Amino acid sequence: MSIKSHIIALLLAAGMGAAQAQVVIVHAQNPSGSLSKEQVEQIFLGRSTSFPAGGSATPIDNAALRDAFYQGVTGKSGDQAKAHWAKIEFTGKGKAPAEAPSGKAVAEQVSKNPAAIGYVDKADVGAGVKAVYTVH
Repeated sequence: MSIKSHIIALLLAAGMGAAQAQVVIVHAQNPSGSLSKEQVEQIFLGRSTSFPAGGSATPIDNAALRDAFYQGVTGKSGDQAKAHWAKIEFTGKGKAPAEAPSGKAVAEQVSKNPAAIGYVDKADVGAGVKAVYTVH
């Protein structure tokens, strides 16, 4: 392996280690302390419209992280998730999640709406929200 190949491999490894974990967030006053992968999947695929501890659940998609999130939680690509929601909307059985352009925008919306649930990089968790699930 050449020196150039070693340098590229090291840079790629360093970049992967620097990636933040994704977390699912809810309003700070939400009674849910944590959610399971299955509960998160149910909400983000429109199969459930409420939190396990009670209250409506309104999902918000993070456009910057959609593909990785849906792959990690549902096994679907971002495009497959969009197609899933298009079918639900077409049949009148639900409405696709609102979309925010960034983690900071998702966190801001969730902090203002007790029914909201979204996903962000762990670094974007701030005042008014709490993490209830870590995407693996």
